[in-house]
This record gives sequence, structure tokens and C-alpha cells, in this order.
Amino acid sequence: MITDQGEAAADGARATGRWADAETWIGDGMRRETFFFDAQGSALYGSVYAAAVPMPVGVLLCNSWGYEANLAGRIVHPLSIAVARAGGVAVHFHYPGFGDSLGDFEATTMDVMADATVDALAEASRRHPGTRWTVGGLMLGASVAVLATARGAPVEELLLLQPALRPGDYFARLERASKRPLGGPAPEPTPGFAYGYPLAPRVLASARAADTAVEAALAGFTGTGANVRYAKPEPAGQTPPRFEQIDVDGSWRFGKRDNPALIAAAAAWLRKRVEAAR
Repeated sequence: MITDQGEAAADGARATGRWADAETWIGDGMRRETFFFDAQGSALYGSVYAAAVPMPVGVLLCNSWGYEANLAGRIVHPLSIAVARAGGVAVHFHYPGFGDSLGDFEATTMDVMADATVDALAEASRRHPGTRWTVGGLMLGASVAVLATARGAPVEELLLLQPALRPGDYFARLERASKRPLGGPAPEPTPGFAYGYPLAPRVLASARAADTAVEAALAGFTGTGANVRYAKPEPAGQTPPRFEQIDVDGSWRFGKRDNPALIAAAAAWLRKRVEAAR
């Protein structure tokens, strides 16, 4: 974990230089590109999946947080590939201090993640000008996507995947889940951590404060979108009636690795957006 900004900038420059020769791959009618971009005082990691000659339709995907975000790569990548194969563009990125991005993980708040989303969307638009963007959010990332719209992200559609629209409740659930034994004797939980990720006071305080902010931002969002979720359990936080409600069979479990029904439903919705532009 890097906290010194000078050291972070130097490491970012070195990483960019080392990976420059492996940042682009082309094949099977798709182009995959990885890159770093400046946002929130750090070098953030970004990735693009695009058709060889993409339509001006794309999605920026906001992942969840910590442990759950690690597992959600099984959702992010298949969705991105589906969009590229349909002829569009898909972009995702890592929040400050997480994954391949630089920055201080413990200092990352809901506001920081939302501002990073606005910066990521600007970078995506710079790389693919003229593209009409949908912003998608997975679990806690749905709240991040909603907050980004209140910060001026030029978005007309939101795709919410198993959305956690009350961040304070999300982190409370995360803490409870991290203390349950997975088999055998349960280790003593480390105070202030969940699945190895720090539950820093700033993160938790920002989540509690964001409950009302997310609700207000969603109420003020004038666009449309879709809410793709498992039929069970009942959602905490409601999406506007104008959003398309897509329930898939089965139930959601925190930390679930495989979500074929959720991926298929979200991919079908995104493909329709791309095909409509033909």
C-alpha cells in the first residue's frame, strides 16, 4: 500500500514504461487495451475491450469493493467481451489504492470512488470520442455509478447489477460475513479488517453518509436504465419505476463466484443497446 504521493507517481511511471509493450492485443475481431490514466492524484489502471471497428456505444463498468471486487472479475470480463463482440466498447478501471491502481486504499471513500468514475469516463471518452456511454455498477459499484451522475458524469443510462444502494448497510453486511466460519474452527477476526481488506474509519464513515446521498442522486437522475438482479433476497433500496426490472432465477450470496444467469441477462441488455445503434 502506497501513501507517499511522490513514490506513487514514480512507481506509476515505472509501471507504465514496463508494460507499454504489452498494453494492446488484437484478435477475434476485438481489441484489448490496458493503460494508466491520471485521476484523484494517482495513476489508475484502466482496460478497454472494443470491436475492431466499434459502434459509438459503450459501457463503463464500476466494480464492487475489496474482496467482492476480486471475485467480480468473473462478471466484469465476460460482460466486456460480450459488448465488444456485439460491436461496442467496454471500459473498466480500478479504484485508487485497489488492484493495479496506485493510491492509498485506506483513504479511499465513496466520494473518491465516484470522482474516479467521472475521471475514468472522461478518459474513456478521450479514447473513444463520440461514444454514447452507459455506466454500469456491480454491487457497491452501483452506488458509485449513481453518485457519479450527481457529479456531472454525462450519462443517460445506468445498468445496476445486483445493486447495493445503501453503502452503510453493505459494509455492515461485509463485516458480518467476514466473521462467519467457512468450515472448521473459525479464526479470530482481525479488528478493522474484512477478508484481508482494511475497514478504515474514513471508508466506513463515507459509506454511512452515502446512504442518503445515493438515494438523492438516484431520485435526481433523469435518465433511464436497468436493474438486473437475482429474485432473492429482496433488494435494499429501490430503483426508479422507469428502470427496466430484470430478475433472474436463483438467489444472490455474498462472495458468490459464478453468476451465469446474471451475466447472461446483463449481456443481453447491453447487446440491445449496441444493436440499436446499427
